[in-house]
Amino acid sequence: MAYIHCHKCGWSQDDFWEWDWTGIKRFWKWSYRPFGYNPVSLILEDIASYWKPHYIEYDKWIAKERGYKSAEVHSWRVMVSSIRTHARRLFTQRWWTYRSWKRDNTLRMANCPKCGDSENLDID
Repeated sequence: MAYIHCHKCGWSQDDFWEWDWTGIKRFWKWSYRPFGYNPVSLILEDIASYWKPHYIEYDKWIAKERGYKSAEVHSWRVMVSSIRTHARRLFTQRWWTYRSWKRDNTLRMANCPKCGDSENLDID
């Protein structure tokens, strides 16, 4: 997996997504990402992790950074927050796959969505 970022303005996106259909046999064991690294697998993984009601203890500064009022947060609240984050990425991810990035980069159409610069766009 790799992600793209701009050295000029600081824009970055999540890692490229990939689909792996070999995990379909183990679909109901949601303790890992059954379909590779993509929003569907990430959401299923979050549901598996946070579905059973329990409280999660965060450091105060992490809880504040994530928007929680106290350091002890119910698992369902964390689950909803995580699902919203993954859903938001559907609309903010510029290049979903490495193949789409490679195509745009080859055609010299790969520009930073924030500042429009193509020289300082980097892939890690």
